[in-house]
Amino acid sequence: MPQVLLGAYFNVQANTGCVFVDIGTGLGILPKQLNSPKSYELFARDLPWNHKFPTFQSVNLLARYGIDRPPLPTVDWVQNCYGASPYYKSLYSELQEMMQHSEIRDAEVTYHEIDIDNEAGTLKQFLVSRQINAANLSYVLYELSTEARERVTRSILRSLSAPYLVIEIEPLGELGRQGCVVVAHTPEGA
Repeated sequence: MPQVLLGAYFNVQANTGCVFVDIGTGLGILPKQLNSPKSYELFARDLPWNHKFPTFQSVNLLARYGIDRPPLPTVDWVQNCYGASPYYKSLYSELQEMMQHSEIRDAEVTYHEIDIDNEAGTLKQFLVSRQINAANLSYVLYELSTEARERVTRSILRSLSAPYLVIEIEPLGELGRQGCVVVAHTPEGA
């Protein structure tokens, strides 16, 4: 989903490169997968739109960052989170396979330990100092209270360089049901 939205948005903003941050990045795979045709081909079939699949569009990535609360997760930590079922074993195998592709493994991404609910403004300073204009929050905000979600989202939107795109992907019913809700924020609104 982020590749589709970033490709569409930043290809319209022709004179603007993309400085991307994945907030709540975990192992940091998503920022490495951006602009990977191999990764896109694998997952695009999950995104049918009017019985068609979106076309791959490369993004002019000027820099890629991943941030998560300290300590940053390790592969062992993620493996323990996946559980013992055949379903999760398959997902973990898919994750390991993706990490072996050179275009993903070797993609340049810088990682930082930042707690997004830090009231001291660490996230804001990070976004402003690096002139971030694209952010992804995938299954991150649902862990916060409603008040904290709104505060974090407002802070992110106020801290980005225009034109910007923020992609929020959150689970339905706080992980109580299958599926997710995707909201895209631009300077023009959500």
